Amino acid sequence: MPQKISQNNDEKAASTPPRPFEPRLKIVSRVATHAETIRFIMDEIEMRYGIVPSASLSAKLLKAFEHLPLAEFDEWADHMSNLSAADPQWLNLVAGLSTQETYFNRHPGLLNRLRNKIFPELIERAEKDGSYQVRILAVGCATGEEAYDLSFLLLEALHEAGHATLDAGGAIVVQPPWSIEVIGSDVSRQAMEIGAAAIYSDHWLGSFQGINQKMWRFFEGAQAPREDWVPGARYWQVKHFARRHVRFQHCNPIAGVPPVTDCDLTVCRDIMAYFDGEGWPKAQQMLAGSLKPGAVLVLAEAGNWKLETHRQREIAS
Repeated sequence: MPQKISQNNDEKAASTPPRPFEPRLKIVSRVATHAETIRFIMDEIEMRYGIVPSASLSAKLLKAFEHLPLAEFDEWADHMSNLSAADPQWLNLVAGLSTQETYFNRHPGLLNRLRNKIFPELIERAEKDGSYQVRILAVGCATGEEAYDLSFLLLEALHEAGHATLDAGGAIVVQPPWSIEVIGSDVSRQAMEIGAAAIYSDHWLGSFQGINQKMWRFFEGAQAPREDWVPGARYWQVKHFARRHVRFQHCNPIAGVPPVTDCDLTVCRDIMAYFDGEGWPKAQQMLAGSLKPGAVLVLAEAGNWKLETHRQREIAS
């Protein structure tokens, strides 16, 4: 989804126009508490993006950084103060303050339904029709966690069905003639670049907040990308055997044109609320165009989800 900054009802004060950015000199021993450094960062955000500081945004920052030694936190704040609003480190930070939420194993009830019922049915159908292929589209997948979740679960389902094997290192290897493809799409090209790199951290942006122990088999330790460095965070990358089945393609849902077609499953979570009356039919047209006859569509908003099977002509109506 677009990485716009949206605020809760209690903080919808009018935004002020961004002021011209002026690099600041490094300040030594500037503050005495984490809370004061948070206020400094919020002032920097307001200067660059016109976002009025609020208690809830400050609370998010405090929760993220209160565990850091104050000297290290101050050093990072001074580093950020010398970067422009266009710098990826600022863009990533501000995106994390928005209401957009994405992390691994989000909506576990839905994922369990896909893993235990829908994926086995899709595999059985692909075997019967001789295509030996399963294609999935994740619409509005932001930084890619959702797309990789689907890859993990589909690999497990293929292994359970006897169409994939485990190598000596524990990787799940899809066996010919089978192939799987998960396409993650989003309106934000920056978010898709993060997804393509498949490197995530355990800091406050929360990629691993919902992960279970079993899922760690799909990750390995990684170095932090320069543009996403956060003090005190640890980083992991999706292993190649799962990453190789996932790709990302830009898509604006209200353009009405899907990024791919002939999908067996399209998942659309938490984005339809962004569209007004004119955007809804265009987004529906995009969803319909992505599906093959008899494919499965998943719509989820605010933790509530609906799973239906449609023919293309029916979903378009």
